[in-house]
Amino acid sequence: MIDRWRWLALPFCALALTMGIRGAFGVYVLPWEAEFASTRAEIASVSSLSFLVYGLGNVVAGVAAERLGVGAVTAASLSLVALGLLGSAASAGLGWLYLFYGLVASAGFAGASHVTASVAVRQRFPEGRRSFALSVVVAGMCAGQMVVVPAQVLAVGRWGWRPVLAALAGVAVGLAVAAGASWKSWGGSPSPRTASGPESARGAGALLRDFWFWVFLAPYLVCGFTDSGLVDNHLVPYARSLGASEATVAGALSVLAVSNLAGTVAAGYLADRWGRARVLGGLYALRAASLLLLVTGSVGRLWAFAPLFGATHFATIAPTNTLALTLFHASAPGLAVGLASLAHQVGAAAGALVGGLAFDRLGSYEPAFLSAVALLVASAAAMEWIHRARRSGLRWSTHGT
Repeated sequence: MIDRWRWLALPFCALALTMGIRGAFGVYVLPWEAEFASTRAEIASVSSLSFLVYGLGNVVAGVAAERLGVGAVTAASLSLVALGLLGSAASAGLGWLYLFYGLVASAGFAGASHVTASVAVRQRFPEGRRSFALSVVVAGMCAGQMVVVPAQVLAVGRWGWRPVLAALAGVAVGLAVAAGASWKSWGGSPSPRTASGPESARGAGALLRDFWFWVFLAPYLVCGFTDSGLVDNHLVPYARSLGASEATVAGALSVLAVSNLAGTVAAGYLADRWGRARVLGGLYALRAASLLLLVTGSVGRLWAFAPLFGATHFATIAPTNTLALTLFHASAPGLAVGLASLAHQVGAAAGALVGGLAFDRLGSYEPAFLSAVALLVASAAAMEWIHRARRSGLRWSTHGT
């Protein structure tokens, strides 16, 4: 058991690095605009490409981790991150950023993600401890936001963006070497059930034909719509429109980040004890309440919103992934986790767009936030439906419990 928990250090660090780099994209916007004489939209399109590659890459990563082994996929992915960052640091034009950051590094981000870590947790931890184990790994994403992102803000201002990207590439190389060295102990062997191509194809077909898979998938799309899409992109301008000062917004975001870390670990612990679907339902209900509180109160409600929403932000990842691995382990568990992550990214893209359209057309964010509340309530109900279906044994016999 001690070896299992020691094993968590490497994926924790990998997620801290990759999430810290992805979350700091805004740090490079102004330097890249000046360096390459580009517009804001042109730089933003690099980020859009990165999101698309990341979402699609998560699907590939889940299947590859099942077939080739987690150690191999992680080492290769971190190598891609290093190559992409080095290429970005040496870029002489915007087109090279599309190639090295938007494609190469982002493919590496996808492979060294929580999707791959979820497969490894399934292989190395017993059923009753998987959610908590994965939540500890996912806490690395919170650490990346709290440590790696601010470090880049300071470092880019002092040394410039090229040396910083090169230094981050060096860290990625170190982690890739560590992943390669611990290949066998860190989920190096492929799963026997998924090593066969024809069997995997049949499992994928069974997964996509399963009604319950789509019931499971829809709430996670809503999750992406409400957090990465709507709140991450539009909370700051919404709060400023209410009259919140920059200091107030910064303070609320700090509270949200701390609550995010605590909520992520707590949700994993509780999911193993209360049931993953039920905990997810509670998280979606809590998020709905936080958004309703935000849009129906004064600017002072921002301080109440921040810890409530923060407790749900990354907290849904571990219960969602481990629920997928449990419900669909007899068909295509790696694919199920990858498709869930893709759905989250699609929802995020939609949430960002809907928030912008609502403000442009209606002059207010309230309709977008209220629609998110309704979708979250429906998602909580769907998770309660899955929880009760599992307890009654309905249809789950084909997947196992």
